[in-house]
Amino acid sequence: MKVSDTGVPEEFLDLFNGQDYELYPHQEEAVRVIEKNRNLLLTVPTAAGKTLVAYIAIYRNYMAGRKTLYIVPLKALAGEKFSELRKMRKIGAKVTISIGDYDTSPSDLRNYDIIICTSEKADSLVHHDPSFLYEVGLIVADELHLVGEKTRGPRLEMVLTAAKTVNPDIRILGLSATVANSEEIAEWLGADLVVSDFRPVPLEEGVVFRNRIYRSRDDYIRLENGSDISNVAMRFVNEGGQVIIFRSSRKRAEETAINFPKIIENPTPKQEIDDSEKDHLTSTVEELIQKGVAFHHAGLPNQTRTRVEDMFRKGKIKVISATPTLAAGINLPARAVLIRDITRYSDGYSDYLSNGEIRQMMGRAGRAGYDKKGYAYVYASSDQGFERSLEYLKGETEPVISQMNQESLIRFNILALISSGLAVTQDQIMGFFGRTLMSHQKRMNGIPKLTERTIEFLKEYNFISEVRETMKATRFGELVSNLYIDPTAAITIREYLEKPFSENTAIYTAVLASDAGFIGIGRDDYPMIDNFLSRNGIEDYTDESMQAAKVSMIMIDWINETPIREMEEKFNIGYGDIQSRSSTIEWLLYSMARLSSLYRPEVQRNLDNLALRVREGVKEEIIMLTTIPGIGRVRARRLYRSGFQTIESVAMADEKKLSSIFGFSEKLSRDVILNARRIKSRGTDEKASPSL
Repeated sequence: MKVSDTGVPEEFLDLFNGQDYELYPHQEEAVRVIEKNRNLLLTVPTAAGKTLVAYIAIYRNYMAGRKTLYIVPLKALAGEKFSELRKMRKIGAKVTISIGDYDTSPSDLRNYDIIICTSEKADSLVHHDPSFLYEVGLIVADELHLVGEKTRGPRLEMVLTAAKTVNPDIRILGLSATVANSEEIAEWLGADLVVSDFRPVPLEEGVVFRNRIYRSRDDYIRLENGSDISNVAMRFVNEGGQVIIFRSSRKRAEETAINFPKIIENPTPKQEIDDSEKDHLTSTVEELIQKGVAFHHAGLPNQTRTRVEDMFRKGKIKVISATPTLAAGINLPARAVLIRDITRYSDGYSDYLSNGEIRQMMGRAGRAGYDKKGYAYVYASSDQGFERSLEYLKGETEPVISQMNQESLIRFNILALISSGLAVTQDQIMGFFGRTLMSHQKRMNGIPKLTERTIEFLKEYNFISEVRETMKATRFGELVSNLYIDPTAAITIREYLEKPFSENTAIYTAVLASDAGFIGIGRDDYPMIDNFLSRNGIEDYTDESMQAAKVSMIMIDWINETPIREMEEKFNIGYGDIQSRSSTIEWLLYSMARLSSLYRPEVQRNLDNLALRVREGVKEEIIMLTTIPGIGRVRARRLYRSGFQTIESVAMADEKKLSSIFGFSEKLSRDVILNARRIKSRGTDEKASPSL
């Protein structure tokens, strides 16, 4: 059976480079389930054709006149799927991506046929208006096994439970790596299960230990040049392949790449980043790219990570040394994967990585269409590690277990259920929870009492009111639910709004209320932290407050346009860490501004401006200049100093005069003037709403 035999038009094949593939047996079986209009859980290894099945289902759903919600766990994956699925515009489908602003209702998306979003965004849409689900005919839940992940998993679990509750006619297509309890997950979804261990590119797995590669305990080959990580990697590079080396920490990933021998002379144009915006990691990566190597982790700026990924795909980079987050993110396969570390240091002790994490990394080996065979090797540095590594080769993964039964999530979700009208009595709330994976796995122990306690909490702090056992969100509670923030964070913000406004304390409150992730405190940080807390009248000297103080100081330097290198040296933090934290804190400041409309409307504008400044890392006078595409914090400041202090002045600028400013090429100047004119003609700021 070929793709064309499934009833798709010739234009559909453009999604797959115009090729009419012969379906694999598991794909054909899956398509038969889709044709019967049944729910489906497809669990197969990475690169075994899950995407093709999903796209056939989406096409059939589109032709039936129904919307598709395509849910992925990460923004980067959403971008990938959007790039592919927008090709369906050729057959008339309206395709969009929605991964940003949580404070928007589904009304803006109702004109689209295919909507790609993260699980958090999908959950926030349900918070605003669950009736939106009546218009959805198909939900594709990509990487469904992550429903057992502690932070993102419960968001997806809520969306799928809401879909089954609101619109039982919605078809659910779950795409997953093989998991131990796939039958249980399929049973919860009411789905047919299609399972296969087939890989289009065969995978050789092994353990590197004491100058040997063990395919099993008794089957091994000797390594003539030893088992040094670079020697093993070069074996594949010399054969024309590419390699991903996974390390347990950022520092180790960097060291591996820096110490790697030069592979090729790579006269690649360096990334055009203003020198004042380069941190030392970006500069190091640029030097490494010239010899065909790079490292990749969350401490790098977004544009540098994207550059490494693009250069690897183009073959300009032969070896990437990365942290395990790369395996859970974008699709970036290689001929060989070398897992150098099988332990992780966390919460004061070291522990082995889970089988699922190892399988996720190993699954990156073998590029369909490029490699006839993939290689995935785990390193062992001790007898104990060797025994553990052999266990990884058995291919068994841990079962997917619901993480919904966390008190903070129960609190968050009960408010959402009441605010959205999905459940407005205690019995209805328990009925909803009874349809979750948590209930299906009999993990409801203690949930009834926790629900009672949560309802009392929500009433006590004025999130909800109750009349004759029927609950309703107050204006405050509805706004908190729509803003997609935790009720305890909202209480922290409301308490702050009773105090005098200052930028420093507003940022500090946003950090406390957020899950921006705190940063380790070194001995040199304590004097700065003590000074910050005392100067801003903060008497709380707990670990939490001191960590929040450090993040706050970083954000304050950021909005005052302190150069990146200076911040990096002062706080021991990477540009990527600043970007990720500023994104989260921006949203909390935006939420503070919305909540201030209920309590202190006079500070709303100040908070809105502060949110924009945190997003861009600028002082107030150049906020509007950063709304011009292509203009970041440094270029905006240079425009301002050169007399171009408004969008209007940039729109009316002489191209030659603009290109005389340092860092402005002729092409950039033309583009900037054109973009400024577009903004001026619209009379609006296209980047005015904070987005995540």
